Amino acid sequence: MKNLIIFLIIVQFSVSSHSQCWQSIASGLEHTLAIKSDGTLWAWGRNDNGQLGIGTIINSNIPIQIGTATNWKIVSGGANHSAGIKTDGTLWTWGDNFFGQLGNGAFNSGNTLVPTQIGIGGFWDTVDCGYYFNVALQGSFSKSLWTWGVNDFNQLGNGNLINVNIPQQIGTSLNWLSVSAGAYHSVALEFVTGGNRLMSWGFSNYGQLGGGSFTSRSVPTQVGIDLNWQTVVTGYFHSLAKKTNGTLWAWGYNGDGQIGNGNNTSSVNTPIQIGTDTNWQGVLAPGYHHSMAKKSDGTLWSWGSNTFGALGSPTLVFTYLPLQVGIDTNWGNKISAAQGYSIALRQDGTLNSWGINDKGQLGNGTNINTNTSASIACPTTLAIAQLNTKQTQLSIYPNPTSDFLNIQTLMNAQVSNIKIIDIMGKVVLESKEISNNINVQKLSKGIFVIQIDIENKNYQQKFIKN
Repeated sequence: MKNLIIFLIIVQFSVSSHSQCWQSIASGLEHTLAIKSDGTLWAWGRNDNGQLGIGTIINSNIPIQIGTATNWKIVSGGANHSAGIKTDGTLWTWGDNFFGQLGNGAFNSGNTLVPTQIGIGGFWDTVDCGYYFNVALQGSFSKSLWTWGVNDFNQLGNGNLINVNIPQQIGTSLNWLSVSAGAYHSVALEFVTGGNRLMSWGFSNYGQLGGGSFTSRSVPTQVGIDLNWQTVVTGYFHSLAKKTNGTLWAWGYNGDGQIGNGNNTSSVNTPIQIGTDTNWQGVLAPGYHHSMAKKSDGTLWSWGSNTFGALGSPTLVFTYLPLQVGIDTNWGNKISAAQGYSIALRQDGTLNSWGINDKGQLGNGTNINTNTSASIACPTTLAIAQLNTKQTQLSIYPNPTSDFLNIQTLMNAQVSNIKIIDIMGKVVLESKEISNNINVQKLSKGIFVIQIDIENKNYQQKFIKN
């Protein structure tokens, strides 16, 4: 009798305590990445270029673990690629590489479906993905600035318009404190005698460089003369910043009210103060058409576009001034605003999301938009003996197979709408009948994913066709 290789599907469920589950979060254009407190990396949402790093190009509406490493420190998402840094200081990228944004020395080299280390030297401190480029800091104390990827709008800050496919240092300064990448521009803080100065470079069609004009800059250039900047983060075409006195500032595109100055009539090309409050904590998240920020009292605030519920308010009405999200005062120090959706961590490590969900970017197991905050349970993979009998257990066998693939579920749960998907994301076989086996004899040899609906929930599992 042949040995059967049994695979258990990753089961998402709520545990008795969410405490310290999630540690860090980041969002790309339509995908989300998160690091758990155990150092593991997880991803969900759009995956047509492998930006989830899970080895396929199939979207996921639940968190899927990326590899088995337990030493992830920082993660960031771009339009269709991602990057991360491990606790040993190594830099990793995955996803699309058309413009050299993976930094692996090539252009248009196809998709990289799993995290791949970039170079072997240096201690990387932080990395942030723009649309098709990246910015990063290297060094533990004295930090240098590095960029790579597309450069059609001077977003690399190297003085020219040439794309770069490996990380390159910008200037010689070792006093960089932080850096953030937008769609086509970047902002950063640099320590100088007397304080921290605000720097920007790249595209400025909406004044997103904050320099008082709509002129692009090809190298990092100081914004104003103020040296009291403490935090700065850029979104799509706008930026948010906090000063040391706790005040909130914004500039750039304001067509949806994402600046937060009470209107949506014009863009702003110089930093302006938002309101008069002095208790903004510096946890800032400018997105694509909306913004979020946290105050020192633990409250969360949002403003701008609300077409898909990204503001987390009871209605889908836009707001041009900061509006409190609910009444909770337990929001943590990690929030992220993306294209039409938002994710935020609470102080107990619970992860919440709301907004557009057509690619599964909310990670709640559905593809349904929501304008109210929904908790994302702490995912885990458990052995059979650890599973509660009320939960859905799935096994497929034999694996590998040459003819039939059998599907077994706990308590004979009903199986329907079976799809077989190849590694390019194409549905090659589909059955809407209620069945616990499927004939795969006509499939070519290779790796496939079986997608199954079980009691109105969607599950996916890899298998090999001999």
